[in-house]
Amino acid sequence: MPEVASSLDSRLSVPIVAQSVYVEWRGPSREANCTLPANSGIAAAAGSWHNDEALADLRHGAVSARARTANMRFLASIYAPTGNRRLNELIGFLLCVSALLLFLALASYSPLDPSLNSASVLTGTHAARNWIGVVGALISDLTLQFFGIGAFLLPIFPFMLGIRWFASRKIQSPVAKSLGGIWLVMFVPALLALLPGNFRWMHVVPIEGLLGRVVGDVLIHYLNVAGAYIVCASVLAVALYLSTAFSFSSIQLWVPTRFAFVTALWNRYQDWQVESAKRRQQKELEKRRVSKPVVKTQLVPSRQGAPGEPMLQARVAPEPRRTGIERMLGSEEPGAASTGGILSESLAEVESGGRDASTTQHDRASDG
Repeated sequence: MPEVASSLDSRLSVPIVAQSVYVEWRGPSREANCTLPANSGIAAAAGSWHNDEALADLRHGAVSARARTANMRFLASIYAPTGNRRLNELIGFLLCVSALLLFLALASYSPLDPSLNSASVLTGTHAARNWIGVVGALISDLTLQFFGIGAFLLPIFPFMLGIRWFASRKIQSPVAKSLGGIWLVMFVPALLALLPGNFRWMHVVPIEGLLGRVVGDVLIHYLNVAGAYIVCASVLAVALYLSTAFSFSSIQLWVPTRFAFVTALWNRYQDWQVESAKRRQQKELEKRRVSKPVVKTQLVPSRQGAPGEPMLQARVAPEPRRTGIERMLGSEEPGAASTGGILSESLAEVESGGRDASTTQHDRASDG
């Protein structure tokens, strides 16, 4: 059968056969081929606009694939330092300085500074109150209006990325970490929007910002308040898992190691309380000892009689017991010592008997 070949492009060849047409396209990233019936528009005219449209579709798919590949390569290049260590240190230093400038601009925000939604005018005596000047005032106003106080999360990401670049350390799972960071920035303001009350940063900017208010209203509309709280908390937990190395299973090990100084301070505080209690007890014991009255003890308590009763004489201690020889020697009188012997004793008895008899007679006479 006769064949007609027509070259539409250096990469497109359309051999036309009577029954079918085989179209083959070779691109830089992929190849495409198909078989068309003989009565199709492309087979009818090799140079018709159908061939141009097919070629345009193929080129559009190749461009889209190349765009996606370029985006992935760009994202990977951000998280992967180069082989030049000096260049990595320079890029890391610039990222850290940028994060510091953004944080200072947010921290020194003033509603009196000129911005896109204020009519303040700078003069020679009234300069911008922001620490980074007019540029810092504009950036802080825009970020706080859009993200609320969730804007303070923004300096964290370039700072951590700068530290990685400065140390020439590649970030693992860049897509997961990027997704986790985006979710944190979105759902932290949304969680603040769900809180009761109307809080404002510097009494001007709502703490949830425009983004938090929109996301919070959408969650409340479809999930109600309880469901919105649960979804926000769940998404934030997943974002922490993706953007950090956080894990609930390792939190028992992570907290004591990262906050060991807090444990040490708590132990010192408890020791100080124990020592203070001991000192207070010691002082109370000393006060009791000082204020305790002195009691004088007596072996025999003194007894005072009644006013009408005579004083009892003191009890005389009994004389010590004497032996027979001591009694005999003590009963001798001084005059009988010269007479001595049995005669002196007999004379004494006679004299005592005479005295007794005279006494008895005298008593009888007095009775008569």
